[in-house]
Amino acid sequence: MKVQLKLFLVAFYCLTCFLSGFSTAQEKLSHNLNAIDGFEVEKIYAVPKREQGSWISLTNEKDGRLITSNEKGKLYRLTIPESGPLTAEHVEKIDLEIGPAQGLLYAFDSLYVMVNMRKGDKSGLYRMTDTNGDDKYDQVELLQKLEGGGEHGPHAILMAPDGKGLYILGGNHTKPPPLASSAAKPVWQEDLLLPRMWDANGHAKGILAPGGWICHVDKNGKNAKLVANGFRNQYDAAFDANGEMFTYDSDMEWDVGLPWYRPTRILHCTSGAEFGWRSGSGKWPEYYPDSLPSVVDIGPGSPTGVVFGTGASFPDKYQRALFAADWSYGKLYAIHMEPAGGSYRGTAESVVWGAPFPITDLVVRSTDGALYVTTGGRGVDSGLFRISAENGSTEASKVELNDIAKTRRKMESFHGGGNLNGDTPRIASALEFVRHSLSEIIPNLSHEDRHVRFAARVALEQIPPEAWIDRILDETEDPDLWQQINGVIALARVAGDADPNRLVAALGNLPADSMDDEQMLGALRACGLVMARGNDRISDETRGGIADTISALYPSGDWRMNRELCNLMVAAKSPDAVEKTLELLKTARTNEDRVHFLTCLRNPDLAWGLNQRREYLNHFVDANRNFGGHSYGAFIKRILDEAVKAMPEFAQVKFADVIAAAKEPPAETQPEPRAFVKQWTVDELVNEINAVDSPDSKNGLHLFTAASCTNCHRHSGFGGIMGPDLTAVRGRFNLPDLISSMVEPSKNISDQYQMTNFELKNGKVVTGRIVNLHSNTYRVMPDMNQPDNLTIIKTGQVESMEASPTSAMPSGLLDTFSAQEVADLVAYLRGE
Repeated sequence: MKVQLKLFLVAFYCLTCFLSGFSTAQEKLSHNLNAIDGFEVEKIYAVPKREQGSWISLTNEKDGRLITSNEKGKLYRLTIPESGPLTAEHVEKIDLEIGPAQGLLYAFDSLYVMVNMRKGDKSGLYRMTDTNGDDKYDQVELLQKLEGGGEHGPHAILMAPDGKGLYILGGNHTKPPPLASSAAKPVWQEDLLLPRMWDANGHAKGILAPGGWICHVDKNGKNAKLVANGFRNQYDAAFDANGEMFTYDSDMEWDVGLPWYRPTRILHCTSGAEFGWRSGSGKWPEYYPDSLPSVVDIGPGSPTGVVFGTGASFPDKYQRALFAADWSYGKLYAIHMEPAGGSYRGTAESVVWGAPFPITDLVVRSTDGALYVTTGGRGVDSGLFRISAENGSTEASKVELNDIAKTRRKMESFHGGGNLNGDTPRIASALEFVRHSLSEIIPNLSHEDRHVRFAARVALEQIPPEAWIDRILDETEDPDLWQQINGVIALARVAGDADPNRLVAALGNLPADSMDDEQMLGALRACGLVMARGNDRISDETRGGIADTISALYPSGDWRMNRELCNLMVAAKSPDAVEKTLELLKTARTNEDRVHFLTCLRNPDLAWGLNQRREYLNHFVDANRNFGGHSYGAFIKRILDEAVKAMPEFAQVKFADVIAAAKEPPAETQPEPRAFVKQWTVDELVNEINAVDSPDSKNGLHLFTAASCTNCHRHSGFGGIMGPDLTAVRGRFNLPDLISSMVEPSKNISDQYQMTNFELKNGKVVTGRIVNLHSNTYRVMPDMNQPDNLTIIKTGQVESMEASPTSAMPSGLLDTFSAQEVADLVAYLRGE
């Protein structure tokens, strides 16, 4: 009896501990969870971590059930009750060993599983089936082995819009499967005009194009066709009601503050798309015509699952929205998109957010029209949430493709293997195909819409270049600008035998004074691409002609052109490259511009004067005063080291003191304080600004930098990314609201940038943004100007957490500005 009682007490104690842990997990998951009006978030299950791990993938199965995966490898089938939470009896473990899954899909009476092994050779696409009809999976087969693993390994699986195949995704550390075909001709290279620097801390070193990719495969995982590439690490993708594919690609947060940083962004994955990810400093800017732009830039974050609201019991607007999850900042965005030519432009709205709320995956469950969300990953506490909406309906309006998008799709029908919808034209013979396709493709190289032009160039590259090279390069008195630019890009990519001197000459015949900014950028990229791919065959005469032509255009009033012109000046070894770039360094609008010019001038074989070398080295002192991501300081050091190495030995000796100073960590100095003008109120400033006759937007640009706005904010493509992008403020704010956001920054704090107050058990208070989680720790950013300076807080140290009522943006920033200066700044921000 005593033994039985002792066993009972031990069992009761263990059960109490388990329930205590369960309760703690529930409390952590539900903390600070918010939703916009009209939406309700219900936590229906707190995952017992010791027994079921941390959940990362989710898919619909049959009969309204869901399948989820533990990041360590186990799969679970969830039977969702009509109301109320899940209990243990609703969670069934699937007793098959398969490995960690970062992608799940139930299709063709099978469960497809994307196994992602951090080590070993078991990564790939698997299929699980029920062979005897007892409603239990009993067979596992490998369909397609994939080389790659970890957080940048193989990811999601999607059903094709036509219901006849699958789409699979791989991050940039994963090689594509053996290809049966490719929408774009697989001739990718790095295509960098100047030498790249690998990441200063070694991330992705040696990894080359195509980067992250999306492939179509048949239901047996075979006949892979590459559809799109050039991603960094797209975890998931989704199709809208028209069969258009979208994804949410990640940023390289270590690059914050550097000119090659790209924020997390929503991408429209059209046939043959290239998004220009290259390792280290080699990332392409999105204005390159041989890549495609984003639908909307989100900012820093960690993208995970995406799904369209199609079929959800949501208001019409949200059924047409793309729901995109950010793991690190705990956001669920609704991306609202409007047609824009052959693609879309979007806006991001935070629908649900929390601190923490590490979303991993999401699905719309057709039986109840609710959105189901898993949280977890990296060993953190995990849960299942149900998101529903008031006044919802499963009936949604459909936005039909416009005529420009239909033209794009027509061009995509000429891509290798057909477009995403399989609309490959049936042409009787090869000759007829060439004649038929060229008559449609070539005119669309100069279409007004960028996506149509891109699709036409990808189509042109499918056809042997000897069939169209003369049509592109034959001189005319009035050349078609875009046709010539895109034709040269195509020839540089696929016509390896084409004479690069002839291609450069064709570009040189284009009338520069007739080009708009976009065409000029396209021509500069085309020239750079020819040089990158055919540099060893370019004559000295051609190179000298490039240097002379570019020198006449440099500098420009457009920051993008200045960057491209600088690249070409250095690559062509122009004798003016150093002098003109040093002049730009003196007046660099942003630190990103400064770093770009410093990077270009590190290259050898340029003509330097002694005073110019001293001036160049001194600019590193300013670069060191700025903050950035984890790799920022190491990159600046590497640029300096490579520049010094390129100097002759006597110069290294002569400037040893300057070099030593350039390498020194920046002293803790404060900028010269501006004189106090007055403590402005919103009404006073609005009245004063309205009374200003001629605000000077050019001075506003100077003030935007001088006031350190660029440390956090981006406008028109340059500046920081830790705060809201201000490019479109004219369309979002009237004058009083804009002034209020600057004078009273804590009055209305965007949930996307809200800080959290941590009260610790030792009485200390830490305020910052939660930017990362790992097991039982929060990684918190106290200062948005120093995104790499994180405070580690263990969950056991936290007494309480609450949203901070104080904005990260300091108050009183305008109190040192005159009314005229504020009017100038506002004019710049509003594009006046």
